[in-house]
Amino acid sequence: MKLIYERSQAGRRASSVPDPGLEPGAAIPEHLQRSQPPRLPEMAEPELVRHFTELSTRINLLLALPLDKLDRLSLKRKLDEIGRSGGEARAR
Repeated sequence: MKLIYERSQAGRRASSVPDPGLEPGAAIPEHLQRSQPPRLPEMAEPELVRHFTELSTRINLLLALPLDKLDRLSLKRKLDEIGRSGGEARAR
């Protein structure tokens, strides 16, 4: 699974924030303002939703593993299976 920043493509936006009509930084004290804009991933909304859905699926599979019943080698195999499957594996 690629990191969200590896999937990012310049110029893509999932949403836009409406202009509040304020001068940039007017409501934020100068000592708290950023010197550079934050580095946020640039991707379309459907791609962003797919990424977080896959991440959520993998976390749920991990949480569903019977950790107290698996020995170390079995646990490693199950984790490798979840990692390879892109979140499509089943915890048994």
